[in-house]
Amino acid sequence: MRMRVGSAVQPLRVGSALVALVLLVACAPAGGSTTANGTTATSTGATGTTPTAAPVATSAPATGSGAANALPALPAPSSPIPVTVIWTAVTGANGPLWTAYEEGYFKQQGLDVTLTNIASTSRAIAAILANEAQFSNTDPSTLVSANAEGGDLRLVAALTNRLVFSVMAQPSISSPQELKGKSIGITRAGSSTYTAALQALKIWNLQPDTDVTLVPLDQVPSILAGLQANQVAAGVVSPPTSIQARDAGYTTLIDLAKDGPDFPSVGISTTESMIQKNPDTVRRFVRGYALGLQRFMTDKQTAMTDMNKYLQLSDQGQLEATWQDFSQYLADPPEVPEAGMQAVIADASGAEPKAAGTAPSDYLDMSFVKELEPTGIFSK
Repeated sequence: MRMRVGSAVQPLRVGSALVALVLLVACAPAGGSTTANGTTATSTGATGTTPTAAPVATSAPATGSGAANALPALPAPSSPIPVTVIWTAVTGANGPLWTAYEEGYFKQQGLDVTLTNIASTSRAIAAILANEAQFSNTDPSTLVSANAEGGDLRLVAALTNRLVFSVMAQPSISSPQELKGKSIGITRAGSSTYTAALQALKIWNLQPDTDVTLVPLDQVPSILAGLQANQVAAGVVSPPTSIQARDAGYTTLIDLAKDGPDFPSVGISTTESMIQKNPDTVRRFVRGYALGLQRFMTDKQTAMTDMNKYLQLSDQGQLEATWQDFSQYLADPPEVPEAGMQAVIADASGAEPKAAGTAPSDYLDMSFVKELEPTGIFSK
């Protein structure tokens, strides 16, 4: 199905992107926050539009689930702890998060979770810093830039430690050098698609702004729509959108998951103050995510059913291919490696000098993941 894209598409000036991000983090209101009631997943775009909300059901973990039995129980809180969790992109990378919610693992850990979609990493960061949400999936490069401007964000879990994105181009384009003077669609500055675009351009020795224009199109499915409407020459997309683009005949210029660098791409963040004041809540959240990850990796049918409540794919082959891709590339254990984070810092320091000289420990708190590793819950 062809998706409509608004006609007013403005190119992104890379030199000003991080300045704009800092301003958003400092003062932008966070759209899409809702009262944490644990019964409804909301979906709010960064522009104020509301995409089609996926139906969400709250259910208990399957009886006898190996995942549920892998962890010793924590003492139950006196009442469920309300938590708002942001997901920012329509991608299979969120599969374990959605499974944790749909299969009741957060509830099992004593949390009353509301999932909300904010289609902008920078606005998600603003919501976290304002305590309008407690956790969000986050691009590590954007997190480094936000902390350089005074944020206190920490990654507490990894989703992917590689860039699970492909650059798909119009069928008439067969090589990266043919992109000179043309445009590449991304979601927006500060997103993982933005980071992936910069990494691809670096590999190809092309410069943003001078050789190629980056065009923000808001959400990943809209990038494919932009290709279909000939608004962009290429686009940075992740599964399932990359699979849909491939099936539609677009050219794969690079699959960064296979041919790109080891580079943490998406993690789950909260604030250092949240970790210090509410470590029990953070522990319960990471445990719930870990249970969702284990179920996603080992129960294909449940994973695909849960994932498709949000992806809403009609093609079962594309759904299965999305699960296959992410079962291969999801971080398991969900730990950001220090070497990978050091690469992110080095890369971000070029545009954000304040990040130079910082260390992975300034951005990571993997202690909650590490304390689960002896339980054997993780596959690798």
